Amino acid sequence: MTEKELKSMSKDELELLCKDKGVKLDKKLKKSNLLSKAIALFTSTKPAVKQTVKKATAAKLTFREQYGILPKK
Repeated sequence: MTEKELKSMSKDELELLCKDKGVKLDKKLKKSNLLSKAIALFTSTKPAVKQTVKKATAAKLTFREQYGILPKK
């Protein structure tokens, strides 16, 4: 979808379009704010919503440590 097509849409249409992508927009915001979020969502290859990434621990856990299984005797 191009930026021009997004700009021609109403606030309601933008909300429904983004809702289909799983992003909730607040119609109370100005159209320019809604447009910037929609443009970021549809014209960018990067995700519009920030995702948290867990950092790996320094030492890799063994299978038994990972699942809380007692060590063999």
